Amino acid sequence: MLMPGTLFAMIADDPEMSEFFADRGALVATTTHNGPAPYRSKLLRASSPSGPWKVVFEDDARFMVGTVATGRFGFIEYREEPLSGGAHNETVMVVDLASGATTQVDHFTLSAKTFHGGGGGPRGPSWALALDTDWIAWTRLNELPGGVREGELRIARLSAVSSFTTIGRSREWIQPISIDERSLVYIVGGTERDDLRIRDLATGSERSLTQMLAPTQSSGRGAVARSGAWVGWIDTPPMTGAPDAKPNSAKTAILRAVNVETGELRERVLATSWCNAQFSGNGGYFAWDCQSGPGATMRVFDPNSWSESDLVTPAAGVGMSTVAVEGGFLLLGGEVGVRRIALFTLAPP
Repeated sequence: MLMPGTLFAMIADDPEMSEFFADRGALVATTTHNGPAPYRSKLLRASSPSGPWKVVFEDDARFMVGTVATGRFGFIEYREEPLSGGAHNETVMVVDLASGATTQVDHFTLSAKTFHGGGGGPRGPSWALALDTDWIAWTRLNELPGGVREGELRIARLSAVSSFTTIGRSREWIQPISIDERSLVYIVGGTERDDLRIRDLATGSERSLTQMLAPTQSSGRGAVARSGAWVGWIDTPPMTGAPDAKPNSAKTAILRAVNVETGELRERVLATSWCNAQFSGNGGYFAWDCQSGPGATMRVFDPNSWSESDLVTPAAGVGMSTVAVEGGFLLLGGEVGVRRIALFTLAPP
């Protein structure tokens, strides 16, 4: 490690472990059966210094779009009806990571008419989730006549989830990015440009932070994340030969960020034409995967100083990716035949 802090690592010994998170110094993981429904998913937690992994919650659904905040895990349960041609239902859930107690936030059902498998089609609304100590924001999918899907963005206090507020609806895209006691940051999609917006929860007033290029099949923005007062994303240029590639298309990826308090916009040209869709943020840094090959030093980016810092140099032959989580970083990787998941907690400044 090239920054001061503490390290807690576990082996991901279950091959069905699919996603990893952090909770106040502990590691959190989900597993999902890799096969047809029922999916038999589990939520597990491992405490420092040595675990073991303990099951917190399990169910017969696939766990989607998980997120952790102050001891709670928010996610969407996806259940597909057998031999239904794609009909399914979704349940928005929050689980207390200490007790396993659950809160059902929302539930909705979509018929086979809304299923568009195979990929390559136009963008449409999808599920999304943001969580804070006492707030949750989620995208509910409504089925309109003809199997058309509509995204409906809702917010509620976890102590009163039935008293939700609808923020907006879109047949194109609507997605929460972050929520806290003061504000909601979210995206409303368009055919060419997406609008990044902020809403004051006390007054209900809103303003646009910036416009972003809508993603296409081979270009445009990837994941959006928040780091302190900054919301950032990476715009990727079109792939050579792709339908959206033009002679004057940009050749390098660009990091862009906007300050939600001042409205300041910044950008940084990255020395690569493509970056992994994994883009994340914590209170002080953004992290993403543009490093090349095993052994490359992993770096993180401070939007306040607008500069990079070296985080870790993996041992020879060890591949690794970095995910920013509150208080530090998850390091995902390992040598041949072994997956190691490590939580690096930054030392206090």
